[in-house]
Amino acid sequence: MKEAEEEKLFQDLLALAADAGFRVIHSQEPDLLRGGAVGRIKDQNLIVLDSRAGIRRKITVLVEALKKIDLRGRYLKPEIRELLEKVEEEKLKGQSPNDK
Repeated sequence: MKEAEEEKLFQDLLALAADAGFRVIHSQEPDLLRGGAVGRIKDQNLIVLDSRAGIRRKITVLVEALKKIDLRGRYLKPEIRELLEKVEEEKLKGQSPNDK
């Protein structure tokens, strides 16, 4: 995937996460996390992205977060739907999407 395509996908995933009720935080704390994290604090779903991480790692963190919620009934751009389905298929096969 080209850099411009990755950036567009990242922006689309950010928008979907916000629309789905996640609060996305960009952090530069060196020891807080590596690449990003997903969690819940006081009824609020959070995605923390390491600002220093590469775009692919940020995309992975967003996809991991979005896979945890029900997205049925939401419009998903075809490339996002395909990515989420691919991750689910790999999960069922026992592989991590990052194993490749």
